[in-house]
Amino acid sequence: MASLINFGQQWQLATAPRQNGVFPAASIFVDDFTVYAFHRHTDGQALKYDVSQDGGQTFPIVRSTAITVGSDDIYGARVTSFAGVPFRVLLQLSSGTGKNLYVSDTVLSLPETSTWTQVALPGTGVGSPLAVEVDGARVQVFGQASGGNARTWHSEDGGTTFAGPVAVGTGVLAVSTGNSHLASPSAGLWCLINGEGIYRSSDNGVSWTALPVHIIPAGNVACPDSSAIIAVNATRLVACFKGQIATSDDAGATWTNRQNLTLNPPSTTSINQGAIVAFANFGSHAGSPVLGAATAYVKEFTAAITRGAFWRSVDVGTTWTLVECVGGANVAGSSQLMTAFIARGGRGVMDLREAGPTRYTFFNPNTDVAGVAARRAPSASSFTVRPCFQPC
Repeated sequence: MASLINFGQQWQLATAPRQNGVFPAASIFVDDFTVYAFHRHTDGQALKYDVSQDGGQTFPIVRSTAITVGSDDIYGARVTSFAGVPFRVLLQLSSGTGKNLYVSDTVLSLPETSTWTQVALPGTGVGSPLAVEVDGARVQVFGQASGGNARTWHSEDGGTTFAGPVAVGTGVLAVSTGNSHLASPSAGLWCLINGEGIYRSSDNGVSWTALPVHIIPAGNVACPDSSAIIAVNATRLVACFKGQIATSDDAGATWTNRQNLTLNPPSTTSINQGAIVAFANFGSHAGSPVLGAATAYVKEFTAAITRGAFWRSVDVGTTWTLVECVGGANVAGSSQLMTAFIARGGRGVMDLREAGPTRYTFFNPNTDVAGVAARRAPSASSFTVRPCFQPC
């Protein structure tokens, strides 16, 4: 069947009407076509999720859950599986007042009444998490404790319980506009980026290197505060700070500075285009993984301005090309934040919030609507989580 799965080469702003679009959403791929976008709702501040069956182009279905989140927005979402748990969703909350995550194993089995467990991270003065990442039953959360100190919490049971907080260096939590700060190239091994510094743990976050294993120089100091990291496979990692790309080929032990995205020749007038806040892996194409990197510069997605706000790499992150994202709509303002950038099977979805709660979604256009209609609904028994560095 024909399908335009263009691996991030073309993007559109989703314009189809969605219910209760005033709150930010964080999306997950359930399969190559099905996307769930979690958000709170003005209906009693309930946790609900929009359902797309065409790769994120439209979200005609809104499903309820059995939980009320109050004033907490969803600032991140991850899905994982491990022994005895075929499908678990973890949601990162905006609140730092005693609840930091919601966890559910029943999103597929109870699509309208899924139950959720509220998880409060141990310690005092715990702020809202900045990032959550999963690797099977191993989960890491990055955030702050008293005084704004950078801390992590780790779990060995899929996020049911956490230990910590664990100090990451001696500094405070760096200002950031994204939530892609953790990466796991292999079981128990993690890398974390906090501002310009990359730290490493070989014991699932029980301890971290006292000093950064690498400091990435800013591509341009005037670039918006931004940093992100991704594990492409068991040895290759890619990171970015203020537009400067760095790569590692030994699972994060040593790093090499690569391309400075703020010096992109087609458009040297906007250093904001180097403000990478999230990476994702579209999967394998022509024998090589295709990586995407999203910035917080949403205003560049416009029919009038073609210099784009999205990058692609086909050489595992060594070099990057700016995508000309023609055909979107200009999102006014300067406070764009990325809540989720996900990719799978050549398709991608970006959830953004603009100057507060209002949300926007960009997607890879997909013409395979007939194929979508024929697909059966996903179930926990048929779901398999594939690590982000494998072909999706």
